[in-house]
Amino acid sequence: MSRPNLGYLFWRECYKKGQDKSHIEATIAKMLKAQATDEPLAAPHKFGLTTAYPGLLIGSGYAHGLPEDADVKIGFYFDHTSGLPVIPGSSVKGVLRHLFGLPMQGKKDPLAPAKHAMIRHLLKNDSLDVPALAAAIFEGRLPNGDRLGSYCRDIFYDARIVDSRGEILADDYLAPHPDHFKNPTPIRFLKVAPEVTFAFAFRLVDTDLGDTVVTAREKMELFATMLSTFGVGAKTNVGYGRLENFQPLLSPQERERERQNEIRRDYEDAIASQTDKALERFILDHSDHPLAQDARKAIETLREKERLAHIEQAYNNLDKTKPQHISSFIEKHGKSPDAEEWVEKARALLEAKEAPAHEIDFSTIEEKRKLKEIENIVKNVIKTKTLSEEEKRMLEEAIANAKDLPKKRKKFPFGTFGNEKALGKERVNKLADRLGL
Repeated sequence: MSRPNLGYLFWRECYKKGQDKSHIEATIAKMLKAQATDEPLAAPHKFGLTTAYPGLLIGSGYAHGLPEDADVKIGFYFDHTSGLPVIPGSSVKGVLRHLFGLPMQGKKDPLAPAKHAMIRHLLKNDSLDVPALAAAIFEGRLPNGDRLGSYCRDIFYDARIVDSRGEILADDYLAPHPDHFKNPTPIRFLKVAPEVTFAFAFRLVDTDLGDTVVTAREKMELFATMLSTFGVGAKTNVGYGRLENFQPLLSPQERERERQNEIRRDYEDAIASQTDKALERFILDHSDHPLAQDARKAIETLREKERLAHIEQAYNNLDKTKPQHISSFIEKHGKSPDAEEWVEKARALLEAKEAPAHEIDFSTIEEKRKLKEIENIVKNVIKTKTLSEEEKRMLEEAIANAKDLPKKRKKFPFGTFGNEKALGKERVNKLADRLGL
């Protein structure tokens, strides 16, 4: 557990002064204020290693077995709480201590110089004081003689199973030959099966050796390399205990940072897509995240841009030669603040009368009525060659409009007459000449 040690407070500290009521109350109050977490789960330095064939032996020194042949004759280590195989933190620490070449029970390791050279090579530091580093890691003793406190030292946690591709246990057999001329005696034992991944967890600190500093990250990578190279557990000399497939395991803080970075990437992808659908999906997936509000604002901005683009397109597609089309545009978008720029341009068109006068929209009843009157006048002229004053005025207006037609226009804009033939500009001019208009 995290500081303080609740188990120690409950079982030891609480009764340290016997039946001292004030001390007991103070200890329990301290426990009730503790903010505890399971340290192995929250360990800041973790990595995964997977067992390789033939598997892993742990706890083989424990006694087990009955005379019955079917029974397992070699012990095995299981976690008391979970009931699963674990590699005790003390075993992990012991293996690494041995690989650092520290003396064991007062005896020097004859391979210590080679081990020190290996560690210097792995840390890429040829002048590294490996014995001083080992003393700091495993004994909490600094080069100047100072001792590190319990929570200032490197801590080794049990390695726990976090993944497997099938059964986590398998059985195996030893076949010792007590006599060359007798059958062997099979001894059955359990092992951790291949392809089972253990999470090795540590709480490491940077170690200052005076002339150099070995960081916690460097230690973690060093431990992973050493364990995957030399293995752990029993019978490593015949292949058991081999570990492979190193994979860093993130701490809770690192997982949270990674989660936040992933959400940020999702947000940036949604923004880059420039679509409502992607932004709405982001909001649905991360509704409680602060970036969801930014995504909502982005949707509003995107839709506003789409509205402006639609209005601009409507203005650009507008037949600017027809006043009624322009008026319709102004009426439709005049109350929209987003369309103010384009509505002003449309009003300017009307004021400047940029639409040619001869372009009359015959879609309204009034214009159709005028057209019919002019058709009747022309028909009357053709038949009788006489005009009333009102008819003469209307025909003069029609002829004036016809004379203003662009050259590319070949037909009089007032439609067709009884014989279904268009009254062309040339015929209108001839008619005007005959009538002296």
